[in-house]
Amino acid sequence: MRNIFPFVLSLLMSIYSFGQDFNASDMIWKVAKQEVNATPNYPSNVDTLTNVYGLIGDTIIENQIWKKMYFSNNENLDLNPVLLGYTIQNEHIVTFKDTNNNNHQLYNFDLNIGDSVQYFEDEGVDYDYIFVENIDSILINGNFKKQFHFSTSLFPPFFLNEIWIEDIGSIHGPLFPINPQHFSNELPNHKKLTCCYFESDIIWDNPNYDYCYYHIVLPSPNFIQDGKQWNVRLSNFSNYGTEILFFEGDSIIDNITYKKLYASYDSLTTRNYKALIREENNKVYLRHYNEPEALIYDFNLSIGESTTIYSPEGYGFIEITINDISWLEYEGFFRKKYTLNGIYPEFWIEGIGSSFGPIYSKIYDFIICPDWTLTCAYADEQQIYQLEGAPCYSTSVGVNSLKNSPTLVYPNPVHLGNSILISNDIGIKKIQLFDYSGNQLKSIKLDHQDKYYIETKSLKKGVYLLKIVDIKGASSSNKLLIV
Repeated sequence: MRNIFPFVLSLLMSIYSFGQDFNASDMIWKVAKQEVNATPNYPSNVDTLTNVYGLIGDTIIENQIWKKMYFSNNENLDLNPVLLGYTIQNEHIVTFKDTNNNNHQLYNFDLNIGDSVQYFEDEGVDYDYIFVENIDSILINGNFKKQFHFSTSLFPPFFLNEIWIEDIGSIHGPLFPINPQHFSNELPNHKKLTCCYFESDIIWDNPNYDYCYYHIVLPSPNFIQDGKQWNVRLSNFSNYGTEILFFEGDSIIDNITYKKLYASYDSLTTRNYKALIREENNKVYLRHYNEPEALIYDFNLSIGESTTIYSPEGYGFIEITINDISWLEYEGFFRKKYTLNGIYPEFWIEGIGSSFGPIYSKIYDFIICPDWTLTCAYADEQQIYQLEGAPCYSTSVGVNSLKNSPTLVYPNPVHLGNSILISNDIGIKKIQLFDYSGNQLKSIKLDHQDKYYIETKSLKKGVYLLKIVDIKGASSSNKLLIV
């Protein structure tokens, strides 16, 4: 048997494969990529994502047909694929042309034991070449293909265990020979080919992986969550009150599901509709019923990166830049703290929002008065944030219960010049309008009317406080925004 095996192995390797080759149409490679994503809460966490490469379509370059190679993180390579370059295979040689028109020899599947290929070019390391130490065979798609086992480039704690599979490529991914890298034996092996497809069929899969596609990422704290509540202090000098914002119920618009955000100015006795909110991929979007949605948070940003957000209470779009990212600790749990650029100090808290309040980011770029301050935040009745030295709820306006006397203020916000409807089924006794400096602008006594319209022509754009008293003496305070 010892004498027969080398002969059989050599015979198998000499059989020319008439199946697929590296440059066949509809070839797809899936490469699992592991990265350390440690946080103070999860110091040993490792995320696993999958890079998907595929040959889709072709083009003619200098009278030769080249295949187009695309890349995506999407499992089926059908979401925003990025063109990486072009490939061509002449017998056993695979060449890659990048989008800058530079040619690279990817593979030579005609190597023999002892032959070498150059790796780590221009990296300034001692191991510029790796050598073929062994060649064996593997059955793929009904044909025997060569496996090239290369020498290990080793300078502890880094190493490279490279294997090529004929007509499939490196076990680290189809383009790995262009930009090879060492891996650390102290951290996860950075990337490995999990599966290779030809015409939608798996022709090779890695026995060390249970699945071809992985998307295992440590989730960031959700901004949207049932039971989420924010307490925002609205104040100016001696006048102040607490606005409580919370989610309750869903709404579907254009087949997209949103959470309804409400606000209360009397410790949840009454409530006012504010906006629709949804969250996707660590981005938070706000929408009013008759307006398109707009981005209000992007928790994917890194230091120095910018984006344009919408300030719904300030009513405008503004560009923000992340100046710094640190960690904020509350009762042993850490959240990322994003420090924003601007004259007025502001930061975002991962999963909570702006230090001014959940929908008040960059409001000071539009409105100077009053002072918005996020004092507390809750999730599932558990406190997840409290501003040091600040009470969660405080008000300088006495408010009696209105459980049986709901008051409606509509529309709110209101455009300057339009009327505001104030409605109460029990009957309205008195209406007072204050600016946020505490100055009383209107005081209207009524004779048990259930509706009253306030004109805004004589007012200015800004934030006001409405105090409404019903015939039973119960009162409510409502913030009014005129735009």
